[in-house]
Amino acid sequence: MPDDAPARAGGAETLRRRPKGEADTAFRGALRTADHGAPFRDLAPPRRDPMRRPMFDGSRLLHRLRFPHARREIAEADGAPVGRIVTDRGARGLTLIDLAVVPGRRGGASAPA
Repeated sequence: MPDDAPARAGGAETLRRRPKGEADTAFRGALRTADHGAPFRDLAPPRRDPMRRPMFDGSRLLHRLRFPHARREIAEADGAPVGRIVTDRGARGLTLIDLAVVPGRRGGASAPA
């Protein structure tokens, strides 16, 4: 099956991956907060964001330096974003660099294979 071909999860939903875009900025920010935001959850955004930003920027920079040709995609279920996946297809195979799924969809078949 091609990388971007839709799949069915238990016959219930259509799952697919698509390239990330500018319209995904808010979703990606919410996903990062859900994944790594617990220590900062109770802080107001003016205090929280300056502390979180270096952590996220550093991680993103490291991924881009180590895997400059990686595919950065959004996983969707029935057209709604449910996660993010970063992969790199190199000479030795496919490397999963990063994977994040929204908390309400974890533990199930929400992300396309």
